[in-house]
Amino acid sequence: MTILLLSAGGGGGNILRSLKALFRHDLMIAEKADARYAERLRRAVTTRFLDTNEFSLLNVPPEERVLIGAPTTRRFGSRHDPQVARAALEQSREEVEHLVGRYSVVIIIASGGKGTGAGTVFPLAEMVRKQRKLVIPIFVRPSFEHHEVEKRRYDHALRITDQFDAAKIRLVEIHHEDDASIINCLAVAPGRVIMPEGVSGHTMDRLALHGVEVMTIPYDKVISGGGGLHCSTAPLIRDEV
Repeated sequence: MTILLLSAGGGGGNILRSLKALFRHDLMIAEKADARYAERLRRAVTTRFLDTNEFSLLNVPPEERVLIGAPTTRRFGSRHDPQVARAALEQSREEVEHLVGRYSVVIIIASGGKGTGAGTVFPLAEMVRKQRKLVIPIFVRPSFEHHEVEKRRYDHALRITDQFDAAKIRLVEIHHEDDASIINCLAVAPGRVIMPEGVSGHTMDRLALHGVEVMTIPYDKVISGGGGLHCSTAPLIRDEV
């Protein structure tokens, strides 16, 4: 299995930078216990940063940069216009299709409401699905109530969610009221997960909409120590990656 972690836009890129740091830390720990497994994992996972703004990619290793739509944006970004970002992706379609075609799983990370992430996350997911790859979109929707973005950008983010639903690409939102540990859940069967107590009604409703049954258990004491349900049940014997 080969996995591509692909960020879209500045917000998605910031998230992916944090994930890379966590991944490097986990690899260091894995190397001490099972060096062969750690090396297989390192070879299986690739990170790429997609953006319309060349400046945003300056601190990214050159081999991980994916600059799209340079003739349209002049490398200065989408100017907070999702339509410009979408046009830039279309202009670089052949390059991006070649990139995602090399992996069996593509995880797309984006935040919505402003420019490149909002304009490309859905067409990127469609592009991957047309190649019959497993696509996992992670979309961080901004909060209008907490004044993160203006109303028109918030509305655009809502339309992105509707696009995923209409295309039958499952996009399960985690509500901003939820603690980050909520996503560290445990899948025990198809359509059934165990989550720590405290998950918001919004997230529960969204999961139920997709046919996922949620069981909650008290776990706050363990979470306060830096772990979660999935971490607590990590297998000691792993399949080949």
